[in-house]
Amino acid sequence: MANKTRSQEVINFQKLQMSKAALKIIVTDGFKNLSIRKLSKSLQVSPSTIYNYFKNRDEIYIYVLNYGFEMLFDEFKNACDSHTSPVEKLKAICNAFLSFSVRERDLTFIMLILDTPKYYDYVETDYEPQMRIELTNALKCRDIIMKTITEIADINPSFPRQDIQYHTFNIISRMIGIATVKNNNLIKYIASDMEGGIEKALEDIIRPFETVE
Repeated sequence: MANKTRSQEVINFQKLQMSKAALKIIVTDGFKNLSIRKLSKSLQVSPSTIYNYFKNRDEIYIYVLNYGFEMLFDEFKNACDSHTSPVEKLKAICNAFLSFSVRERDLTFIMLILDTPKYYDYVETDYEPQMRIELTNALKCRDIIMKTITEIADINPSFPRQDIQYHTFNIISRMIGIATVKNNNLIKYIASDMEGGIEKALEDIIRPFETVE
């Protein structure tokens, strides 16, 4: 446990710095190679310092995931709150995700792309309650997209409501794909106009919804 004489702000700051260093290790060497000893060496502190804040690598990893999905949800919510039209909300969400994925490249990689432990890997372990919080935060991001699509369906009775879940899946998977090819520079080999290609891809995601509003 962290020293109780320290303020919560200081504790949160220290945990965040440690989680950022852990994030770099996971991206570079893989989750299996994350350890308290390696993390302490990276931060140039003693292992006991890290144990003041985290019990082991699983606690650090879960902290990283929760931090990421909480941040992503806040950005999705801010994007939605800036518009009244559900189609414009959807556009803003997609742009917010792309901005997040570029700015928080490594975090996005851990959260959505890299084959790292997920909720079901922690079921019936001591960390299931913590991972349930992480799952809830992740699903809140999904739900804000689904809610926006539902708003589009609400203003157009002909919109097939049974396809809302599919459209949510389609948007998420396509956005992850766009973020991946942008972040690993693969898009340079696919489109001569990189930014134009991304813009067209985003337009293709939104176009089916524009026709129903």
